[in-house]
Amino acid sequence: MSDDTYDMNLGKMRGALNGLAGLGDRARVLEGQYLADHERYKLWNGDSSHPDDYYEKTQPDDEKTTQTLIGTIKSLGLAITAAHSALLESLDSVKAVHADVTELIEQQERIADDDSGYESDDSGYGSGDDESGGGKH
Repeated sequence: MSDDTYDMNLGKMRGALNGLAGLGDRARVLEGQYLADHERYKLWNGDSSHPDDYYEKTQPDDEKTTQTLIGTIKSLGLAITAAHSALLESLDSVKAVHADVTELIEQQERIADDDSGYESDDSGYGSGDDESGGGKH
């Protein structure tokens, strides 16, 4: 059963942010590295200017594989960047709520301290000198 509380471990959130930081950029680097590596073996299955049967059979799969891999790397980079942004926004929201709540608490403490009719001395409590007529009527 829920107790209607919201708890957040800010340390873990900051750790996740640190872990995700830069990974979206790293995906772009991986894409460039893959394309550079792919150039070295691009003609493994033949030359497009002199295609043979082997080239005709393997080239479509090679192109499809390359495009799928590039698409996956790009999508992964975008997903990581989006997750980082969402976590950062959540952390900023939590900080803002915390600041607002802290200010409201401090404001209420000031009001309580400034209230001249309020005494924190409870020496008269329960002494029987209460003239309010607090008994049964």
